[in-house]
Amino acid sequence: MTMSHPAQTVHDTYDICTLALEVLTPLHVGGREGALKSLDFVFDAGTVHVVDEDRFAQWLQAQGIVDLFVEEAKTGTMDLKRFIQKRPGWRQALPTWTRYTIKGGRDGMQEFRPLIRDAHDRVYLPGSAVKGALRTAILWKRLHEGTPVPLEQVEAAVERGIVKDRASGGWRWLQVANPENPGQKKPVGKERFSRWLQEAVLGNDPHHDLLRCLTVRDAYP
Repeated sequence: MTMSHPAQTVHDTYDICTLALEVLTPLHVGGREGALKSLDFVFDAGTVHVVDEDRFAQWLQAQGIVDLFVEEAKTGTMDLKRFIQKRPGWRQALPTWTRYTIKGGRDGMQEFRPLIRDAHDRVYLPGSAVKGALRTAILWKRLHEGTPVPLEQVEAAVERGIVKDRASGGWRWLQVANPENPGQKKPVGKERFSRWLQEAVLGNDPHHDLLRCLTVRDAYP
């Protein structure tokens, strides 16, 4: 984690320091793979085994059951564990085609969402997620205490943003058709309100944003 602080020279503007952050609530940052389906993992003995497709295909080929697997998979109702349990020595073979394991889970799971992992399948916390959490905490504290910007000024800034957006025609982007009444529209777009709120409290633009001075690297547990 890199933070700036007052210094006498340009070379001393930034310090690099290591901080240990304690997570007080459950935390989940999903990866690009999204939800894994029932053919992507096997639950056994209190552990979820995520399938390595290439090694699993090699095991199927060695067992001579590639065609059988494909036919059952086409049905859309295939239970992967039940399928492999019919093969002798399946439990001993399971680790050989497992990418990684996760403690927990239950029988009958249809999907689960694993944490984001690096190229070596190690769980990590993206720096952007850490910085986002810090940003939310600072924003809440400043709004709660009304410093350094009074809440009335924040409200006025958000209202100015709405007026400006409506004047430029951008308000149409904030509206969608109401499915219950096609002739009526309702406002949406929380991200726009969030932007005005953050600009009022943390800085008017990226160059003046309070957290511009903070760079957070990815962290490993």
